[in-house]
Parts: sequence; structure tokens; C-alpha cells
Amino acid sequence: MSENIDISELMERLHRIHRQLNELKFRLDKGSKVISFQKATRKKLSEKLNELKEDHCEFLLDVKEKEMLLKSGEDNVKRRRSQLEAAKNNKEYQSLKEQIETDEATNNRLTDDVLEAMGIVEESATKIKQAEEEIAEIDRKIESLQNDFNNNQPKIESDIVTLTSKLAASENELPRDFRGIYARLKNNLGGEEALAPITDGFYCGHCNRQVPTPFIADICNGKPIICQACGRLLYTPEGFIFR
Repeated sequence: MSENIDISELMERLHRIHRQLNELKFRLDKGSKVISFQKATRKKLSEKLNELKEDHCEFLLDVKEKEMLLKSGEDNVKRRRSQLEAAKNNKEYQSLKEQIETDEATNNRLTDDVLEAMGIVEESATKIKQAEEEIAEIDRKIESLQNDFNNNQPKIESDIVTLTSKLAASENELPRDFRGIYARLKNNLGGEEALAPITDGFYCGHCNRQVPTPFIADICNGKPIICQACGRLLYTPEGFIFR
């Protein structure tokens, strides 16, 4: 009976070590992935900022072009007003007056266009500022995440080395009739997924399928039994009572 209890304790210990290792590896992988995700997000924001700046330059050029057209139109009006005063006859006077009216109407439209274009420039500048603030914020976040990861990584990696050593030592304690089955399941399913405890209701702790009573008895007698439903190597956890 002591041998059976040792096997059950050993299987439970192996399962616990696998869970702890998976948790540590998950934390290590998650920390790296979170930082990578934030860096990818930052890259997209940076590309967006560059596009905004390029658009902003085009908007500024558009404003300058419209302002130059408006300035040219205003100069034309001034020139024709001077010509109007020096008109030699009524026909020339009326012609210049019509041209002035046409130019002023065009200038009014250009004034509206300039104001609209300046509004677009102002809106573009606001978007650039917002994008720059978002990048500054994500830079702070990346720095904080990187610092946390750098601080935690050595301890996590050290714990992984320690647990890996404990796992190897515990695996060496497995009886011969368990080793081949365990190694195959570990290779195919992964360490943690290779094992499953029996619950109080005589169910597999992984798939919740009821385990036949004779199999429970064999497990308690130290025999390697695999769940017929999910293929996990079953064991009785601490405190399990076979009725």
C-alpha cells in the first residue's frame, strides 16, 4: 500500500510541477507578446502620423495656392479700379466695371475657399497632435512593460530551471511500467495534459467521464491506467478515498 501511495503522490507531484512550469512559461511568453503587440501598435500609429503629416503639408500648399490666387485677384481689382478712373469713354468704363464685378465675385469665392482650406489645416494639426500624444503614451507604456519584464524575467527563468530539474528528478522515480506510457503521453499531449486526477465521484478530472470501478481499484493498487475517453494517465490525488 505504501508503494501505491508513493506512486499516487509522485503522479500528483509531476502534474503539479507541469502546471507550475506551464504557468511560468505562459507568463514569460505573455510578457514578450504583450510588448511585441504594443510595439506593433506603436508602428501603426507612427505610420498614421507620417500620413497625417504628409496630408498636412499638402493642405498647407493648398492654402498657399489659394491665397496666391486671391492676392492676384485683389491686385487685378486694384489695377482695374485705377484704370476705371482713367477711362476715356463710357464703353471702356462699363467694360472695366463689369470686369471688376466679375473679379470681386471670384475673390469672394476664393476667400471662402481659403477659409475652408485653413479650417482643414487646423483640423489636420489637431489630428497630428492627438497622434503624437497617443505615441507618447504608448511609448511610456512600452517602457513600463519592458522594465517589468526585464525585472521579472531572470526570476521566472530561474524558477523554470529549478522546476525543470525537479521534474526530471521526479520522472526518474517513475516505476518502469509507468515510464513508457508517461513518456508517450507527455510527447503527444504535453506534460500537464498527459495526466488527470480521479475526482471524488470517480470521474476523470480532465474529460469528466466516469472511470469504471475496476480501473479505480487498479489505480489504487499502483497500476498505470489510461482514461478510455481522453487518453490521460489517471492518478488518485491526495485525500482520495476509494469506497
